[in-house]
Amino acid sequence: MLVIAHRGANQEAIENSMPAMEKALAGGAQRIELDVQLSREGEPYIFHDDSLMRLCGQPHPFNQLSAAEISRMRLADGSPIPHAKEVLATMLPRVELNLEIKGGDPKTAEAIACLVARSALASRVVFSCFYPEPLRYLHLHYPKLTCAALWGYDTISINPCYFSAPQLFMDHSHCAIIHPEVALVTAAFMDQAKHRRWLVYPWISLTDEPLGQAPHLWQQLKNLGVNGLCTNWPRQFARWLKEQP
Repeated sequence: MLVIAHRGANQEAIENSMPAMEKALAGGAQRIELDVQLSREGEPYIFHDDSLMRLCGQPHPFNQLSAAEISRMRLADGSPIPHAKEVLATMLPRVELNLEIKGGDPKTAEAIACLVARSALASRVVFSCFYPEPLRYLHLHYPKLTCAALWGYDTISINPCYFSAPQLFMDHSHCAIIHPEVALVTAAFMDQAKHRRWLVYPWISLTDEPLGQAPHLWQQLKNLGVNGLCTNWPRQFARWLKEQP
């Protein structure tokens, strides 16, 4: 199972921050999942929320701020909001990245994909999204880049058909990798995934993986045969995997 750090080591540092990425790498993460959003003029940054309130204490909508304004913002630990170019230069030579494209606008996909495509290490990046439009855009304009469909309960509001029949989402977005919400990973789902030759990397929300109960969940997923896990505890998960027979 691949150890994927959800927004970096989000329990050890501020999510999506450079310190969280460094701690994830030091803890044994083999891939780091990060969120990509655009500034007002279209610069790609690593940030999850629509608003800066939770992580920066500012009520501003993220995509209404200019790059200059974002560069002056500080996360709760005092670190800056990372620009995607900095993250690619710093992290990609050392670890694989999963870049989640926030929202359904292909402009976000273009802004980050054009940076990744210039890199000799582009094969170490997976792009994921809940919406098909950015994934279809990447398939058309950057066919050598690797894409994954994000699938979970949020998918119901995006397209109920994609939720009830994930194969439609996979076919429509031209993906062979799926990132399902962990509660939806069942034996029946895995049978379908194996039949269709999908790679399966579940993800867990920040609140649904209490450390005391996590090993039980990890064992369930291991038994089901998933290919990896986007976990909030990459250091502990990596250690647990090493202890398995």
